[in-house]
Amino acid sequence: MAERAFRSGNDNDFTVRLAQTAPAFLAPRGAIVMVFSSDIDLKRALRPFEDIGFDVLVAATKQLWFEKLSILRLELQVSGVSPAAGPSVSNCISL
Repeated sequence: MAERAFRSGNDNDFTVRLAQTAPAFLAPRGAIVMVFSSDIDLKRALRPFEDIGFDVLVAATKQLWFEKLSILRLELQVSGVSPAAGPSVSNCISL
């Protein structure tokens, strides 16, 4: 059971549901902050957010002995509004 939750459920269902329901709870340009492990397929986990208009920003990373952890800010974009200045892959913080 823990392994299933760690991998975002069957068929990525946790992140799909979160991406679909989060906009109803977020203010315009609101954000979700999540921690991801390098042990998962990050592109697959983030695709549902990107598909509905979230920008993905890397806030920090930490290389551990057995994995890399990334703190990501998933920011909901509003049509016609440019993303806020913030961390990106090119200027992420190493913890």
